[in-house]
Amino acid sequence: AQVQKRQRPARTLSAFELELMESMHQKVTQPLFQVSLRIIANSEHSKQQLSALRSALDGYSVPPYQALHAKVRLPFVADYQKHLATERLPNLFKKRSLILSAAEVASLYHFPSSRISKTDNLITSLSRTLPAPVSLKQNPNFDVVIGENFHHGVHTPIGLTEIERERHIYIIGGTGNGKTTLLQYAAVQDMQNNKGVAVVDPHGDMAETLLRHVPEHRIKDVVYFNPDDITRPIGMNLLEIPKGLTEDEEIREKDLVTEALISVFRKIFSEEDTGGHRIEYVLRNAIQTALTVENATIFTVFELLNDPTYRTKVVAKLDNKDLVNFWKHELGKAGEMQKVKMAAGITAKIGRFLFSASAKRVLEQPKSSINFEEVIDQGKILICNFSKGLIGEDTSELFGITVLAKLQLASLRRARLKQSERRPFYLYVDEFQNFATASFVQMLSESRKYKLFLTMAEQSTSQQKDQQMVQIVLANVGTVLCFRTGNPADEKLLLPLFSPYIEETEISNQPPYNFYARFASTKSQEPLSGQTIVLDDDGNETVAEKVRQASRATYGNDPLPKEKPKKTSAKTDKGKSKTQTKGNNTTRKKTRKGNPEDNRE
Repeated sequence: AQVQKRQRPARTLSAFELELMESMHQKVTQPLFQVSLRIIANSEHSKQQLSALRSALDGYSVPPYQALHAKVRLPFVADYQKHLATERLPNLFKKRSLILSAAEVASLYHFPSSRISKTDNLITSLSRTLPAPVSLKQNPNFDVVIGENFHHGVHTPIGLTEIERERHIYIIGGTGNGKTTLLQYAAVQDMQNNKGVAVVDPHGDMAETLLRHVPEHRIKDVVYFNPDDITRPIGMNLLEIPKGLTEDEEIREKDLVTEALISVFRKIFSEEDTGGHRIEYVLRNAIQTALTVENATIFTVFELLNDPTYRTKVVAKLDNKDLVNFWKHELGKAGEMQKVKMAAGITAKIGRFLFSASAKRVLEQPKSSINFEEVIDQGKILICNFSKGLIGEDTSELFGITVLAKLQLASLRRARLKQSERRPFYLYVDEFQNFATASFVQMLSESRKYKLFLTMAEQSTSQQKDQQMVQIVLANVGTVLCFRTGNPADEKLLLPLFSPYIEETEISNQPPYNFYARFASTKSQEPLSGQTIVLDDDGNETVAEKVRQASRATYGNDPLPKEKPKKTSAKTDKGKSKTQTKGNNTTRKKTRKGNPEDNRE
């Protein structure tokens, strides 16, 4: 008969054994690595350091589960020991290699991987660096340097050639991430290299920094436009027509000025304020009429729409039948309420600049101090300090839009010059979304012909009210730089430009002053990562003050004298006071009621 084997009773595992089993299970379920670990110390106290390092590794020993044992090297030939340390890290006997889990490797070497668990204390980078393309490394002849690339210990300057700059530069990124730093660094190089430069700054800090970095031999080239300087304001007439034009040239110039001013109004006046295309029609006729008045300014448009007596006097001198028909038969036959609706939005918006000292003293001057054609053609430096904190957001926006419109007109007039005579001019615009008009954005594709090259920076694409403008910009720029942005819509829009080299969320997780760049001016290139370069010093404040004084003396004007308020008087019968001439007053009131445009109050 078979003898039954005696069954041993099941043993309950101790708490230590349960914990050990759990540790083993956690390890084998993680990615495992074959590891060769060497400890090398090179100092006067190498033995003590080796001992300390071995003690630090005792935490990996969990008897009887696993243990790390330091092997003692016998004193063989010194050259062989050096060879072991520098040339042959893997163990000759692979079976004797250490088997470590991802968590253990991470604590030893900080091995980064988003798919690896159990590394909660591991500090990881959420955005990768990308190498500079070979073409960038082989071309040290840059027209401007915009940053530097660091990848796997290799440093490469990032720059653009003249040809690459012709396709414009578009920069996007949140506040405080390095956009302005990059603009400053590039603009200073252009000033030092005797290039024509214009900078539109809605904050003021960059403008002040650039003043301190103007080369001394170019102080007289600088036009410093600061509307906050109300004691010597620069004049800028939006309706000014150049002198010495033929009749046909003057007609074309008036059309260009009208379209430029219409684009300014479209930007600063919303559809709700102006009433849309109907009001644009009124505005267009008002501008064309104002251009027939000598020394007309933007406030002439305001007076035409707001002052019936002045309007009647101007219309009486018109020889353009279309304009006469508009004022007499279209607007003239409209009811009072309809007239108010058609003009109130425009007059209210223009009228507010009458009460802004910085705006009024600049815009009321009949002759512009700045010849924008001269600025472009002679390669001058135009620095615009349109600080919102000093002159107000609306005034800052108006001046920024106006300067861009003036530069656009000046570049279009270059059509009269031969291609070889058109000097390159570089325009930097910070917070571009505040100043971009539809006509200016449309011109991006044509400005290359006139050698006006843009570098545009903005915080977010969503700040553009017309999203079609964003698409036009991206379609017409050759270089795109993307700093960290907190708007998911920006990453969704820009990620295809950098895929598959970076993944989702990497743009929004870049460190400050880091960017991804894509160059496609001459031929398509792989994107790269970069860091901005800070100016070497704060510049020279003495030079900045010389620039301010030289610019004020050359381009500033004394404010126009204040107009005295018009006095009104009432006629009275001889020997009677005004209160006794009730009949006369009644008659005058009836006259106003019958024809409001015959009298002014």
